[in-house]
Amino acid sequence: MSEETSQRVRIWRFRGAPTEFRELFQEGKDDDWLVHAAESELRIIEPSLLGWRRIYPVKSVTLADGSTVFWGVPREAVMSLAKLGKTATDMPPSGTERRAATRVRIECPLRYETHSEPRRAGEGHTIDMSSAGISFTAESLLPTNVKVTLYVQWPVHLEGNVPVELRAVGRLVRAESLKAAMELEETKFLS
Repeated sequence: MSEETSQRVRIWRFRGAPTEFRELFQEGKDDDWLVHAAESELRIIEPSLLGWRRIYPVKSVTLADGSTVFWGVPREAVMSLAKLGKTATDMPPSGTERRAATRVRIECPLRYETHSEPRRAGEGHTIDMSSAGISFTAESLLPTNVKVTLYVQWPVHLEGNVPVELRAVGRLVRAESLKAAMELEETKFLS
C-alpha cells in the first residue's frame, strides 16, 4: 500500500481508533477493529472488508464526506457459526457451567504449540469453543498455566472458497491425558 493510499485507508484496533469513529459503534469492544476508508478507496477495500461477513459481523457507516467507517467483530465468530446451524449448542445441566461465555460444540482440525520449555507441538481438533476459551484434543498431556497458540481451520470459507484460519493465543487452564482447555487472550483470523 503506497503512503498516499495508507492516508486514505486507516486501520485500528477498536480501543486505538479516534473517538468520533468509536462513538459510531457504541457496542464495540477492545478486540474489534475499525477501518476508515476515503470514498476514492471504497471500490478497492469494501469487498475485502465485507467479505469477512461470512465469518463474523461487519457493519459500516457512511460519513457526510462520502468516506466510510467499517467495524468488524471477530469475537462473535463462534456465535455467528452457531446461528448458521453449523454447530449445536451444548448446554450442561443447571448449576454446573464454569465457563464465562456460552460455548458451542464444534469440531475443527487444529495445530497447537506451547510457548514454554520444553516446547510441545501437535495436532488435534476443537471440542467446543466460546468467546472466552477453547477446549481441544491433544496428542499428549500438556502442562497447565503455560501459554499456547492454536491454529484452527475455520469451517466457513471466504468468498471464492478461500480458507480461513483462526490463530488463538491463551493460557492452558485445564489438561487431561488427551484433551486440554485454554482461556483466550488474543484471536486473529487469517486468510
